[in-house]
Amino acid sequence: MPVNLWATDHDLKITFNQGGGLEALGYRTSEHVGAKLTDVLGTNDPDFLPLLASMAALRGKSSQYELEWNGRYLEARVEPLVGPGGKIYGTVGLAIDVTERRHLDEALKTQAGYFQELFESAPVAIVILDENDQVLRLNNEFTRIFGYEAEEAVGRRINDLIVPEELQREGLELTAKVASGATLNQESLRRRKDGTTLWVSIVARPFKVGDEPSRVYGMYHDISDRKRAEEELRALSLVDALTGLPNRRAFLTLSDQALKWAARAAKEALLIFIDVDNLKQINDTHGHLAGDRALMDTARVLRETFREADIVARLGGDEFIALITAEGALTADLIVGRLESRVELHNQTEARPFDLSLSLGYTQAAAKGVNLLELMARADAALYERKRSRELSGPLE
Repeated sequence: MPVNLWATDHDLKITFNQGGGLEALGYRTSEHVGAKLTDVLGTNDPDFLPLLASMAALRGKSSQYELEWNGRYLEARVEPLVGPGGKIYGTVGLAIDVTERRHLDEALKTQAGYFQELFESAPVAIVILDENDQVLRLNNEFTRIFGYEAEEAVGRRINDLIVPEELQREGLELTAKVASGATLNQESLRRRKDGTTLWVSIVARPFKVGDEPSRVYGMYHDISDRKRAEEELRALSLVDALTGLPNRRAFLTLSDQALKWAARAAKEALLIFIDVDNLKQINDTHGHLAGDRALMDTARVLRETFREADIVARLGGDEFIALITAEGALTADLIVGRLESRVELHNQTEARPFDLSLSLGYTQAAAKGVNLLELMARADAALYERKRSRELSGPLE
């Protein structure tokens, strides 16, 4: 055992000195027997802890102290050496070498300091939960992202704190998953103190320290900017950048679903191909900005003509398309007449160096059993036949 045991007489002369801890201090057993304690310690200073404790022991008082000696850390206790009749004959001392424990404590203290710094300065929101999902601790980034100070959050359940009402069931399922021992890695919406929501990436895992109940370490990274970028990219992939209408890809997806619904509801489907007349001539005569304006004007006229439920898109170049589903009373002539009126009104009210002119080809059929690509082929053929039969370019015929 790393223990040193010694005794002195009333004059502090060492009478006994043994123990397994002497070698670590550089001493041999009984090496100092007969020497004065002050000579061994190298000082007569009465305030030096070993001397202070020994003098107290000679007065009948026990003392404890800690000391660094010869590169070792010691915890010592000195007692009065009492003989028959209660007479104090000297002192007896015991010192335990705690160097390894001290080094371990210092290492743990350093690690705790590292953890504290990492916890508080981490660029992600961190929260530690108890076995009941109640907040035990949170860091500065959690306060910044969600708006809660520590005194507002500690003791509250995490689901009640930051999970939106409509996602409470999801929140309970996630906490149950972590409680079962699983590590969670998921993206979801969470709620700030002010009621607004944000997208976060959630990483959570259970952990235990000693015999304490299980804890949960949760991290939340704000990914709202990434989600917005993804939405913008998704929108760009489905929306024509110039006109803001759905593009070909979006039209095919939306129309396929619309036809399935119309077939179940026993409705009619009308598909119209629309070409902007003389677009190349407008570009060559007035410039490509004027051509872009003609396309944007066409998109606006189409929006004003068709209902919100109708699917109107730009296929590319000067080609537009519209799909209308309605009851059997729907007629192409009604739609064409409405579109003609909108084009005429546009040309009367907009100051352009050219008139807007559109060519149409359309087909109508019962939605049940019809194929979208077949409808598009028929409408395209009708448009080609109509344009071929026209002798003069101009407004709608």
